[in-house]
Amino acid sequence: MDRLIKSAQFSSADILTIDGLRVNFADGWGLVRPSNTTPCLVLRFEADDATVLAKIQSLFRDYLLLMKPDLVLPF
Repeated sequence: MDRLIKSAQFSSADILTIDGLRVNFADGWGLVRPSNTTPCLVLRFEADDATVLAKIQSLFRDYLLLMKPDLVLPF
């Protein structure tokens, strides 16, 4: 998680690092954080519409795969 936070670069977004990495865009947000109960990462997304949601998920997907290319993501 520390590596993700230290290398986070999302243009035109506000980044919060309390309990994980939350990236706030004008029209939505994405969050990756460690689970409280299992040894895994939790991802959450919200956006104004489906197109923006797909864009935010794509940004997170690309970013996470740069950190760990063999990562299997559910989106």
